[in-house]
Amino acid sequence: MAPIFNLSRHRLPPDEISVLSRTLSFVPTARTNLFEVKLEIQRFLRKIRLNHFFGCDTLQPQIDVTGFRPLSTFTPPSHTMPSEILAFEKMVMKDIDTLSKEKKYIKYNLTCNGSMAIKDLRNNTEVVIKSAHKCSRIVIQVVSDYRQELLQQLSDTMCYKKIKGDPTEGHKIWIAKITKKGLEWEFISKKEHLFLNKEHPRLPVLYTLPKHSASASRAGAEQQAEREAVCSTQHPSRSSPPGRGSSLKAERSNPRPNPRRGAVESLQQ
Repeated sequence: MAPIFNLSRHRLPPDEISVLSRTLSFVPTARTNLFEVKLEIQRFLRKIRLNHFFGCDTLQPQIDVTGFRPLSTFTPPSHTMPSEILAFEKMVMKDIDTLSKEKKYIKYNLTCNGSMAIKDLRNNTEVVIKSAHKCSRIVIQVVSDYRQELLQQLSDTMCYKKIKGDPTEGHKIWIAKITKKGLEWEFISKKEHLFLNKEHPRLPVLYTLPKHSASASRAGAEQQAEREAVCSTQHPSRSSPPGRGSSLKAERSNPRPNPRRGAVESLQQ
């Protein structure tokens, strides 16, 4: 159960608190998607066909000089496959269809109210939910505060530099010119040229984790000290008299002599 720190004005219902207390790494029981299962089976059967067609072990990673090449979509035709592989494919697909028609009891780890709470939290655009830095606490922030914190980090000129616009198109043109020259001078192959020139490259995403652990522990210590001070003023009999702790330490450090021990030592001598 992870503690939740709500720094926004959004009031959390009990269902949302129950879901968030399981931490952000909680995964609800997923329902089986028959289409995805058949898709993965077809990919596995394709690897078997490629293994037989090329006469090499394509299930193991192949050694490439550079590794820059687009993925192949070639699938060996059925007339080039032996009857054993075709029979295995039919049996596997038949078993998948049989298992998909059977009704099995699935125990879900989340209630219907919990599922609705996850959807409500996902559709809430006014707050940002993140795990605290280096701890299991869950922090809920307002979007404006989260954005202000990111802008404050980006204002550090030692780490970041402000640019005029999106440099993606300029980088694409620059990479296209370099790879074209490499292709003309035969430094790279056509496959490597196609791999390096992406029409839709991946864009970086900036996010931050709130550092709430130190402040939360400091606030908790201050609250605990205030409670102890209030209890000592309300119940003076419970508070220990001055000097009691020091006298106890002195007694422990200088124990009283044991007369029996001295008599035993004298007899031994």
